[in-house]
Amino acid sequence: MSISSWNCRGLGDSRAVLMLTKMVRDEAPLLVFLAETKVDISFMKKVQAKLEYTQGVIVPSDGRSGGLAMMWKEGSHVEVHKYSHSHIDVIIFDHETNLQWRATGFYGHLDSQQRHISRKLLERLNTQLSLPWTVFGDFNKITYLDEKCGGVERSADQMQAF
Repeated sequence: MSISSWNCRGLGDSRAVLMLTKMVRDEAPLLVFLAETKVDISFMKKVQAKLEYTQGVIVPSDGRSGGLAMMWKEGSHVEVHKYSHSHIDVIIFDHETNLQWRATGFYGHLDSQQRHISRKLLERLNTQLSLPWTVFGDFNKITYLDEKCGGVERSADQMQAF
């Protein structure tokens, strides 16, 4: 069982949709999480249909920024728990192991001065359910300088806090 997560930085380009389609067909993940889709619900529904991952949650972009999607195939045992402009939280029932677990696709705040809001959201989510939990996505944070290419360097304090 696998999960695919991609900060696509916009799905409006047909090449991005082609890359996504190839990745999903090659990997056949249980869940597909997309951050920064930068598209509206109707466009995202077309992408879902193309991928044949027709179930899920779409959080539309605000103009040309943001946008999230968590998708899965019909017949998968996935239940939406909560979602916002920063996350999509689902509960999965695995018939092979007869266990439930939780998956959260996360998109951290871009502005470093507002990242404490993202941290507080994760802390709140952590207290809500007592299931095995995986969190994935784009936290807009790093733990080591070699995780970042270009741009302004992150301070050691920011990395340590993360």
